[in-house]
Amino acid sequence: MRRLPASLLGAALLACALPAGAAVSGAPYEISVILPSTGPGAFLGTHEIAALGVLEKLTNEQGGINGQPLKFIYQDDQTSPVVTVQLTQAVIAKHVPVVIGSALAATCTAMAALTEKSGPVQYCLSPILQAAPGSFAFSASAGSRDIAAVAARFYRLHGWTHIALITSTDASGSDFEKQFDLALALPENRAMSLVAREHFNPTDLSVGAQMARIKSAAPQALVTFTTGTPLGTVLHGYHDAGLDIPISASSGNMIYDQMAQYAGFAPAKLYFNATRGIAPDANLRPGPIMDAQNVFFRAFKAANIRPDFATSLAWDPAMILVAGLRKFGPNATAEQIHSYIEGLHSWAGIDGIYDFRDQSQRGIGQNALVVYHWDVPTNSFTVASRAAGNLK
Repeated sequence: MRRLPASLLGAALLACALPAGAAVSGAPYEISVILPSTGPGAFLGTHEIAALGVLEKLTNEQGGINGQPLKFIYQDDQTSPVVTVQLTQAVIAKHVPVVIGSALAATCTAMAALTEKSGPVQYCLSPILQAAPGSFAFSASAGSRDIAAVAARFYRLHGWTHIALITSTDASGSDFEKQFDLALALPENRAMSLVAREHFNPTDLSVGAQMARIKSAAPQALVTFTTGTPLGTVLHGYHDAGLDIPISASSGNMIYDQMAQYAGFAPAKLYFNATRGIAPDANLRPGPIMDAQNVFFRAFKAANIRPDFATSLAWDPAMILVAGLRKFGPNATAEQIHSYIEGLHSWAGIDGIYDFRDQSQRGIGQNALVVYHWDVPTNSFTVASRAAGNLK
């Protein structure tokens, strides 16, 4: 039987590193978490907090941090970069080795400006953060450049080459627009063209005019990028314009209670480009990634929580931090955890195999992404592609 490399096997069996029921005692080992539980970003932050609660319970059932119970300490940044900065400064003053947060590009960027040069290790739960190579800031999930490339590939392989784009004017929308332009400029996408480009303010109540112009351009498919309530505005406009073409949206919207609100007007051909681990994937072969996913899905089933994109975002970063803290113990320094993460390769999580040696500060890329289809009748996400947007 083929043996896995020690690093790969160790990551795959992280959840089994200590025997179930191993005793934890003493004062808890606290990890500060800065996430929005109020404000526009709460739809992400509250789900990420729920995921960390599941992981905290699992970790403590398996011995905590070398026998010391793990406890996440949550602080609400109210989806405000100003508040995020204040909370981060307070955390830095405590000389802690790690901090998790925040949930959105603007708040993560505000944190990274304070942490990236000398710590603590910050693990941002937004894919949009582009942390400086070698810095103390890390970002969850694959980046926006990889997400855009996978979206373009999936469309091209389906033969949808005349594309319309509508993005919000905030930081996330502007970043994705830039990355999608770069994706279309790739040699593999030379047959693709952008036939319409539209923008809207996240506070707009209608995108009717934009959708009318898109419809008149006769695209074969539509790409949109915005997160939260503005997606409802886009889908309303799509429905009211009488469009019936494939449309892809930001994975930040892959939250069941949010999607349920769109049941009356959600498109039948609605796709999301996101990391593995949100829903079981029939294409995934037995191995360390599946092992990690089995632990994840079992833990959420036991907690009676249906995992979504937000919960999956928090899982691998927190597991990586727990692994580092178990390696160096409760007295670990920011420098030790930073070096540990930067040196990780062949580490298996629910999203895929991580390798931080490329200094991406995220460890995964296109091969960790698949395309999901939102199935309105069953209120569920189903995997619609192989890795990197390739077709089945």
